[in-house]
This record gives sequence, C-alpha cells and structure tokens, in this order.
Amino acid sequence: MRDVYTPIPLLRGAYGAFMMPRSIKWEIQYSLMLEAIRKRTAGLVVKIFLGILILSFAVWGIGDTVSSFSKVTEVATVGNMEIPPEQLSNEMQRQMNRFSRSFGDQLDMEQARALGLVDITLGAIINNALFTLGADSLGVSISDAVVTDEIRKNPEFNGPLGSFDRIIFQQVLRNNSFSENDFIEKVRQNMKRGQFLGIVTSSGLAPLAMAEVLYRHRQEKRIAEIVLFTDSAMSGISAPREAELEKFHKDNAAQFTAPEYRDLTFITLTTGELAKEIAVPDDEIKQLYESRLNEFNTPERRQLQQIVAPDEETAKKAHKKLIDGDAFAKVAKEIVGLEAETLDIGLVTRDQILSELAGAAFDLPKNGFSKPIESPLGWHLLRVAKIEEGRQKTLDEARDKLSAELAKEKAVDSLFEMANQLEDELGGGATLEEAAKQMNLKVVKAEGVNSSGKNAEGKPVEVLPAANSFLKVAFDTPQNTDSQLTEAGSDAYFILRVDKVVPPTLKPLKTIMDEVKKAWKAVKRAEASKKAAEEALKLVQGGKNFTAFVAKKGLKIKQIAPFTRAMKNSPKNLPPMLAAELFTLKVGEYAVSRGPKGHYLARLKEIKEADPGADKEGVDKIRQELTDSIRNDLMTQLAGALRQRYPVTVNKRAVDQLF
Repeated sequence: MRDVYTPIPLLRGAYGAFMMPRSIKWEIQYSLMLEAIRKRTAGLVVKIFLGILILSFAVWGIGDTVSSFSKVTEVATVGNMEIPPEQLSNEMQRQMNRFSRSFGDQLDMEQARALGLVDITLGAIINNALFTLGADSLGVSISDAVVTDEIRKNPEFNGPLGSFDRIIFQQVLRNNSFSENDFIEKVRQNMKRGQFLGIVTSSGLAPLAMAEVLYRHRQEKRIAEIVLFTDSAMSGISAPREAELEKFHKDNAAQFTAPEYRDLTFITLTTGELAKEIAVPDDEIKQLYESRLNEFNTPERRQLQQIVAPDEETAKKAHKKLIDGDAFAKVAKEIVGLEAETLDIGLVTRDQILSELAGAAFDLPKNGFSKPIESPLGWHLLRVAKIEEGRQKTLDEARDKLSAELAKEKAVDSLFEMANQLEDELGGGATLEEAAKQMNLKVVKAEGVNSSGKNAEGKPVEVLPAANSFLKVAFDTPQNTDSQLTEAGSDAYFILRVDKVVPPTLKPLKTIMDEVKKAWKAVKRAEASKKAAEEALKLVQGGKNFTAFVAKKGLKIKQIAPFTRAMKNSPKNLPPMLAAELFTLKVGEYAVSRGPKGHYLARLKEIKEADPGADKEGVDKIRQELTDSIRNDLMTQLAGALRQRYPVTVNKRAVDQLF
C-alpha cells in the first residue's frame, strides 16, 4: 500500500499513451480558442460554474450509457461503484448553497436545472469516482495521520490566534452541509485522487520556445490609418417609388412582422400569498423563540490586544512596565520586539479564544491589562481596547421574524394541499374560473402577450408570474387548452389556459409606410458608403496618393494606436472584422470593412513585433496557460481511458425523479 507521499509510477502503460500536442502552430490555435472562450465567460456567474465544470470535463462523457430504471437505487454506476441519489442530492445542495451565498439570492431547483448544474455536478462526481478507482487500482491509500495534518493545515479552519480552531472547523462544516466523518472521508478521497493525478498536475512547464512563439503572436501590434465613409453623408439618393417599397417590404418580411401574441388566463399558488392569510398562534411563536434563544442572543465581544512572551520572566518584566504606565505597544516593541500592527487579536467572543485566556480577557475593564497568563502558546499579556456589550433580543423584538417563518412553513404545507385540491377540481371537469371560485383563488387574465412577456407596445406585461417557465408553457400550450399544473421553483405553482392565439403577421405596408421608407433609405445609404469606400480602394491600390486623395474628398485620416490581436488599446469603434483583417495585411496594403456608422477604408502603416525577452512576466504567464491547457488535455484523456476500463452508466430516470 502506498502512502500519500509515495511516488506513483507513470500511467503510460496502464492507461495508454497520452497524445501530446506536436506542433507549436496547434498550440497557438488552441490557446487562441481558450482565450476566446475566456472572453465569453467573463461574468461572475459563468466563472463560478466554469470552476465546477473543470472538475467534470465532459460531464457524463462520450460513450456513457444512459439507461432508465423503475426503482431509484443509484443515479449512476462507474465500474462496480454505485453513486446513490443521496450523494448527488447532497452535492447539489452544497453547490446551490454556495451560489446563493455568493449572490445573496436563493437559487431554486428550476434555475439550477436551467444553468445545467445537475449535469455538471453529476459529471464531477462521476469523474471523481473514475479517478478514485484509478487510484485504488494502483494501491494508493492515505493514512489517518496524513488526513488530520492536511485538515489542521487548512487556513480556513484557523481561529483568531492563527492556529486550528475546532469550533470554526465545525461551523464551516455545518455551513457546507458536511458531517465531520463525511468531510474527513472527502478529504481522504481528494488526497488519494490528487496523488493519482500527480503525474499530470506535477508535470513540468510547457517548453519556453512554445511560450515565446505564442507571446510574439499575441503581443504583435499593428498601427493603421483609417477613413470612415459614413452612411449619413451619402447624398443623391432619390425618393423610393411605391413598387420599390412594396418589394422591400416583401423581401424583408421578417423585419416587419409582428410576433405571435396570446391571450392567457391563469391561476398561481405561492407560499408568499398563502402566508399572508395565515395567522400564527402566539403560543407557537413563543415556543419557537424559547427553542432558539441562543440565536437571538448577541454575546459580548471584546477588541483584544496581546503580547506573547517566550517565558514567564520576560512576561513579568513587560507587566511591570505596563504598571509603570508605559503604553502597551511601546512595551511590546521594547521587551518582546513585536510591532504594533501584530498585537491586535480582533473583536472576539469568549468562546473564540483560548480557554486559558477567556476568563481574564472578559473580566478586565476597558483599557485594562492582565497579569501574565500561561497557555500552550507561551506567556500572554492582554489588553481590552473595546467592549461591545452582549444582549438578548426579547420575544417582541423577534416576533415578526418568527411569525413570518412559521407562516411560511405552514404555507408550504398548504401549498401542496391546495395544488392537489386544484388538480382534483380540474380533473373533475371544472374550468379554471370554477375551480378558483370553489377554492377562493384569484383568476388573472393577460391579453396580447408575446413570447418575451411584452405587449404590442413593447412594454412588459406586469401581471405575469416571475417563474422562468411560465412563458415557455404558455407558448407550448394549444389554444383553448389548459396547461399542466406546473411547479415554479420550490414555493409556487401555476396553471394557465390559452384563450386566443394571434399568429405572426406581416404588418400592412400602409400602416408602417414611414418605418419601411426609413429602413429602405438606411440600406441604400449603406450600399452607397460601401461603393464609395470600394472605389477609393481601387484608386489608392492603383497608385493614387492616400493622403492627398482623402484630403481632396474632405475626409479625415485617423491613426489607430498600436493594438494587438486581442484588440487591446484599440478604439471601441474599430470593427473587429477590420482589426482581424489588418493582421493579414502587409505594410502599405489596404482593406475595406463595414462599421456601425458606415464603411472604413484602412491602410496598414506599421507592424510592431513583440520581444519576449523584454517581458519575462508576460511570457511566464503564457507558459503557465499552456501548461494548464496541456494538463487539462491529459486529464480529459485520462478520464476517457478510465471510462474504457470502468464503464459509466447514468440512470437518467433516477436523476429526473430526484430533481
């Protein structure tokens, strides 16, 4: 059996040879592709989920078997290893909690499914199982002592004194829905997989020559001169004939077609609305308050400073200086050599500091200092810089919060009961209106709603529910038909009827004549600016002096500051297609490209080559990117190879039933 620090032999023979990229050109293309992806994943939400996705690689993987079982015993199998529903459910809850803590809004299951979080989470679990099996096949094991040491070294579990704090450790585990045994086992498995994957993650950096080539490619800069032939400056466009407008209207029908509109009738059931109707008895509020007294107790906190001396004699010497009236920071500097900024422990409660210090710390008055106190860390002198008194919220102060919580709990129970009752009413032949009257529910009507939730004037229809799935259901349901009772997150249901469907309709030309004329003129002006730019291109390519030609036309040449392929430092109005084309030209060559306001004629004036030797930090960054790309590629190949050895089966029905 191998311990965590025992080297593992190369995996080449066990899982097949890894195909390393063989050409620098391929690496450039690959790196540029990754760069493009990163640009499109700059949002915080995407970054969070990309972090999860890196763990899952291809989610369920190519070639995984998707099957359906009537009995939910596992959501997937990896080789002989079964992944139980509880494991996926618990991990999903952790991921949703992390998301909610990051953004402050509760992420419900409907949103999680829409974000693909179920597939991503299951994919990560599957790949972890594959790597665990791979580690087991090589006899990798992690001892209890090594796991304990790894946990104690984690700075997330450190207390105010900078060392492992069991209270904080347990709090972090509770916040992330882990039992202590589950977390210890998770750390053990993570370390085992880390050791197994060490051959990939600990491999050397990508070749320096490769990084330098990519650096030159990325950091090469171009300087160009551009002239804009604006659409608005194009003159001589005659008024359109009626036949031209009719043809333009017909040829561009999509531009002038009104979307489909629907008239809807619907009922919503929400815990928020139900909770408003629920009166919570005082005795239940009082009982809940008494069961959660600690939650409403704000403990006393104290801002502490400390001097830690190596021995009792030094501590007594420092204590005498304090008695003589010397400042705490001065004594710390002169006697122990501690800087003033290192003395502050922070605002702490009694249970957040060492038990040996707690009594003295919380008995001292403000600005008071203690006698020398011994602890396992040395001899301490404490000073109280600030006191925040503790207090207990009264029942009246906590009443509104507790009442709202109890009402919501009761509303959740009522929600399911009412949903079942509503289905029974409708199943018995009642209309939405009849069922609503029987159950004292509100029926809402919305007329002329398009698939974006807007009316014919382009304004949002305010009465529609906030559920993401509402509009999809509304536009999937046939006319004069009730939809299914649909869950909207974890605290709402809705059901709707489509009363009327107005299909997409081409607006009559007579009703939008001005709109069509404006669009026609815009097209003609764009065609004219293109023609002007292309005629200018022919002239300058034929030998006409660029500067003199532009001056004669009364136009202005604008010089573009040096920019890279990533458009760094380039003007915001420089069209990306033009910028890309400029990197295909030689100095002195021209190009024409469309922009937001017209057509550009551009001349490449200068190429500024990049010097890798002058930017070691930049080259090192690219080298690390290439290294990460290669490692990720290797890990993906390893996961694929492991799937051949340990077949993966996904129980799709079980996953769907679970979520």
